[in-house]
Amino acid sequence: MKEDLKKNYKKILITLSCCLLLLMILNHIRINLTPSSPLGFYYIYKSKKFKKGDYIVYEMPNEYKRYTFNEMRDILTVKKIAAIQGDKISVRNKKIYINNVYMGKMLDGIPTTLPEELVLNEKEVLTLSDRDDSLDGRYYGTINIKDIKSNAILLKTINLAKIK
Repeated sequence: MKEDLKKNYKKILITLSCCLLLLMILNHIRINLTPSSPLGFYYIYKSKKFKKGDYIVYEMPNEYKRYTFNEMRDILTVKKIAAIQGDKISVRNKKIYINNVYMGKMLDGIPTTLPEELVLNEKEVLTLSDRDDSLDGRYYGTINIKDIKSNAILLKTINLAKIK
């Protein structure tokens, strides 16, 4: 009888530990379902260091939410950092360049807050998608580092074509 109690106690302890671990992990997992960043599961964590290529999570400026789908307006944005301190941003003929490298075009009908020339300071980053139809920094400008909610690492992509 004592042996059965010990076995059950161990099973309960292992089950509770697994549940606790799962709950901790779930608080750090985010799903991105917008095509402006890879569709998939992201691990979310806090950091004060940011570099080009990092994905970050932040809230899009309110005045630009009207240019997105109603269902997406209250969801935090996951975008890739394209420019950091010292990078030169240029806007010429509705095309955006970082350090004179073409990064994409800007669509008609969405106003931009980016000046024609800008060098980023240590308190800001610029996010851009690889897609020209993305609502990102090419329109609403730089993100202040203090407004970044978290970093994000892509864990697993989702192929929606396979889900039917």
